[in-house]
This record gives sequence, C-alpha cells and structure tokens, in this order.
Amino acid sequence: MKKFLISLLCLCSMIVMTACGSNSPAAEKTAPGASSRPEAPASGETGGGENSGEAHEPYHISIAGGRSGDTWFVLSHALASFINERSDWLTAEVVTTAGIADDVRLVAGDDTLWDNYLVCTMVPGNDVWGEGKYLPKLVATMCFQSDCLITLDPNLKLEDLSRKNIALPRDTPFGNGRVFRNFFEIAGVAGYNDLPGGNGDRLTALQDGAADAGVLVPDFYYPDTFVMGSGMLELSSRGTLYFPMQGRTEEFLPLMTQACKSGDFVGEYELPAMVAIAPAGAFGEGQTEEVPFFAWPIYLAASDDVPDDVIKEVCRIYYEAAQKSEFADYHAVGVGITPELAAFSPWEEGPQFDKFYHSAAREFYESAGQEIKHFSDLQANLLGK
Repeated sequence: MKKFLISLLCLCSMIVMTACGSNSPAAEKTAPGASSRPEAPASGETGGGENSGEAHEPYHISIAGGRSGDTWFVLSHALASFINERSDWLTAEVVTTAGIADDVRLVAGDDTLWDNYLVCTMVPGNDVWGEGKYLPKLVATMCFQSDCLITLDPNLKLEDLSRKNIALPRDTPFGNGRVFRNFFEIAGVAGYNDLPGGNGDRLTALQDGAADAGVLVPDFYYPDTFVMGSGMLELSSRGTLYFPMQGRTEEFLPLMTQACKSGDFVGEYELPAMVAIAPAGAFGEGQTEEVPFFAWPIYLAASDDVPDDVIKEVCRIYYEAAQKSEFADYHAVGVGITPELAAFSPWEEGPQFDKFYHSAAREFYESAGQEIKHFSDLQANLLGK
C-alpha cells in the first residue's frame, strides 16, 4: 500500500510540473524561421505593450545587425533590449553577419526568414536585392555613415585634383565610391590616379603621402552635430586637415546632387541627394569655411512580408526610446537618434518614397504626429535657409 501511495504522488508531481512548464515564458518564444513559430497578430490589430490592452499572439523577430562592434550592431542590440522589456507580445534578438552589406543577403538566401527579420541596410545599395518581398523598406532611420574629401595640402582645391593620386572608397556596384567617381566626372576632375580601398587603406595612403587627397569618415550626429572621426583624428597627428571642397557649397551642392541621380550604376532608380554640410571649424582649424560631404543613411528595414502590426510595434518602441534619448546610453551616435530622425526619409515624396518607405511605418509616424523630413530639409537647416 505504501509503495502504491508513493507511486501515485510521483505521478501527480509529474503532471503538475508538465502543466506549469507549458505556460512558461521560454515556451512562448520560438526560434527565427521555425515552423512552430506563433502566427502574427491579425491585420488591423494595433499597438501592444503598455499602450494596448488588446491580446496578441507571441511573435519573434531577428535583427540582422552587421558585424559585432558596428555602430548599427550596437544600436540594434539597444532596440532588441527595449523590445524585450516593453512589448507584451513581441520579442527580438540580434544576429551577427559579415557586415551591413550581408544583412539583406542573409535573408535573401532563405524565403522562410523574410516574415520575421529586420535588417540594417543603407543607401546606396538598398535596391540591389530585387522586387516585391525581396525589397527591404525603411522602418526607422538609425544614423549616417559619412564620407568627406580631405588633404594635408593647404593649397589643394577640387579643380587641382586632375592627375593627382586620390584615395577613394572601393569601386563596388551600388557602392558609395561610385557616387564619388561620378561627382569627379561631373566636376571635370579627370586623369587622376584612383587608389581604391577601405577606411584603413585610405588613411594609410594619406599618412604615407601616397595619396594627395582622400576620403575619410567624419562623425555626423543628426541634425547638426559634426566631429572628426577616428581616421581624421589619426591623420591630424601628421598635420592640419584641409578640405578641397570647403567654402563652395552653393557651387558643389547641385553637382553632388546630380552625382547621386545619374550614372550607369544607378540603373532605373535615382538615388536621393545625400549631402550634409558641416559649419566652419567643425573638423579643425584647417576648415575655415563650411564644407559639403556625402552622408549615407543607415536604417532599419523590413520586407512587406513582415506583418504591419509587428512593424508598428517596432516603430512605437523605437520612437519612444528616441523621445527619451535612450540610445545615447548605448553609443555616442545615439545622441542624434531623435523622433525626427526615426521618421527621416532619404527619398522625397513621390514614387521612390512610396517604393522604399514601409507603408506601416509611415502610418505609425503620421498617427504619432511626426513630420517626415528629407535631405532637402536637412540641407536647408544646415545652410540657414
């Protein structure tokens, strides 16, 4: 009889433990792309977390964040933390890739991933993956990766660069280096010796004197904060930095705009005019006048296959964190992540905007009363117009 009672008690304990386990938070989360992942909330439902009392089925997203240590990788981790803390039904994780160019490539290789992945991507390069579900659309802007033409020669102007050695970004399809080469052609800079390379290669070429001028990366925090990037700071130890394009913004801005909108690398799409203007002195004593430079937007994107409610929940959490300047606790560039930047669009209103800006994100920002700004607004502000 005693053995029977002990066996009965053990059986009851096992039943209770099994029942409790089925309701644990861990059991509600599912791996990205898993066939057992809960379905998305039905279209038309809204919000979530603290702003909604409606019930939602659990949903999990992964964020392809580039290389560990990349600015956007750090910001993606911040966003994932905010989502996991503040949504009642959405969870997130960050996935490491070989770099920002591989974020979309990762998802493009597997159709089962498109409906639960966000990717960090950039302009140029966002439109090379295809049409329909394969086109990542802007959900929230994160920051800018900028390129500025620099020299150690105080007398070197843009028109003097013909037949000089210039360290430019690598000449890759749909890459930022193509925009620079296009700009030089439009501006009449010809016969120069192209020294293509990554950031470190270009810095070395300038330090060693192999390049007369080259492209380095300044830090631009939206909307009007500019500081020298690490490469610029390192080069400044060799001498004062000078800027062949300074003081001629009114002359060069139309040419830079044209460089973004023309050229065989663009294909049927026109790139937006991605130009910012740093005020005099922003990059050291050698910058005595304002200088224009190219600013490539880095943004969070998703396919149309991601349910609209998921997009709106991500936008809500990103937007509220931007309102509280919470990204600044994770990375210096976070000081520029404001509600205005979150909604920022590289594309002006029109066909390109409709194509590349996620409709659910637009609905969210409009419902929040947030005006969507463009590069033309940024340039007018920086020029004081």
